[in-house]
Amino acid sequence: MKRSDVGALLRLKKAVFVVLALFALEVTGGLYTGSLALLSDSGHLLADLLALLLALYAAYLATLATTETKTYGYRRAEELAAMVNAVSLLVICGLILWEAWNRFQNPHSIKAGPLLGFAAVGLLGNVYMAYLLESHRYESLNLKAAWLHVLGDLLGSVGVVASAVVIQIWGLVWFDPACSIFIALLIFFGAVRVLKEAGNILLEGVPKGVELAQVEAAIRSSPGVLDLHDLHVWNISTSLPALSAHVVVETENTHAAQKTLDELNRLLASRFGIHHATFQFECACCAAEGKACSVPTLHENP
Repeated sequence: MKRSDVGALLRLKKAVFVVLALFALEVTGGLYTGSLALLSDSGHLLADLLALLLALYAAYLATLATTETKTYGYRRAEELAAMVNAVSLLVICGLILWEAWNRFQNPHSIKAGPLLGFAAVGLLGNVYMAYLLESHRYESLNLKAAWLHVLGDLLGSVGVVASAVVIQIWGLVWFDPACSIFIALLIFFGAVRVLKEAGNILLEGVPKGVELAQVEAAIRSSPGVLDLHDLHVWNISTSLPALSAHVVVETENTHAAQKTLDELNRLLASRFGIHHATFQFECACCAAEGKACSVPTLHENP
C-alpha cells in the first residue's frame, strides 16, 4: 500500500470520529435553540458520517491487489462511492430547501446566544475536518466527494454563526432559513460537479483536461506512424488514465517498431500524463489490403 493511501485512510478515520462528536453537538444545539440552520447542518453531518464511512471503505478497496476476476482491482469502487455520496448530497439539499420554505411561512423563535456558542464549536470542528482531507482531495474523486461533504458543513457552520449574530443584534429570524437556502445551493453545485465527473469515469469518457484531438494529432506526428484508428482514451480511476489504439507503422522491422513504441509511450506520458497505453501495430501493406498484420508482438523495454 502506498504511503499516500495510508495517509488518506488515517485522515478519513480521524474525520469520522470528529463528525460523530459534531453531530451529537449540533443535534442537541439545534433542538435547544430552535435553529433550522443548525439542524440542517447536523443533518448534513449525518450524511457526512455515512459518506466518510463509504469513502473509507472505498479507499480501502482501491488498495487491494488485482485478482483473476478483477484485473484492475477495485479501483472504481471510489468512483461508485463518490456517485452515491453526490446523490445523497442532492437529497439533503432538497430536504433543507423544503424545511426552509416552511420556516419562511411559519417563523420559529430562536435562542441566538446559545446558538452562537454551538455554531462556534461546530465551525472549529469543521475547519479541522477540512484540514484533514484538503491535502488528499486531488488524489481521487472519492476523497474529493468526501471533502465536499466536509466543505459543505464548514460553509454551513459559517452560515449558522452569521445567522446567530444577525438574530442576536437585529432580531431577523428569517435570516436563519435564508442561510439554510444559501448552504443548500452551495452543496448542490458541488454535488452536481462530482456526479458529472463520476459519471464520466464510469461511462469511460475522455478524462478531464485531455483533448482527444490533441492526443490523436500527437500520435500521428510521431516518427514512424503513418495512420491511426480505433483510438480510445478513458479513466480506469480518477488518477489512472488509459489509452488504446491501432497504429499503422512504416515497416515490419521489430527494432524500428520498438523505437516507435518507445517514442509513443514517452510522448503520452510527458504531454498528457498517460502512462497506461496499449497499441496494436499494423504495417502499411497489411492495413492497405485489410488483412491480419504480421508485425511481431512488442514489449516495452525493462
